[in-house]
Amino acid sequence: MFVKRGKLLSTCREKESHSRHLRGLEEEMEVQVARVEQRVRVEERERGDAERDELRRQLETEVAELRANLSRLQKVCATM
Repeated sequence: MFVKRGKLLSTCREKESHSRHLRGLEEEMEVQVARVEQRVRVEERERGDAERDELRRQLETEVAELRANLSRLQKVCATM
């Protein structure tokens, strides 16, 4: 009877130890997931900013080209 009780207590302690270890691993995993989510948010924001800046540069180039063309046309029309 005492052997079974001792074995049962040992098994319970082992189970509790495994449960604590598992909770620790779960907490560590949650921390890692939070870090990855934050890193991805920052990367996506930076990528979006870079895309926006590139579009802005393209539009500014187009506007500059259109202004140059308009200026040339105005000069041509003025000479006629």
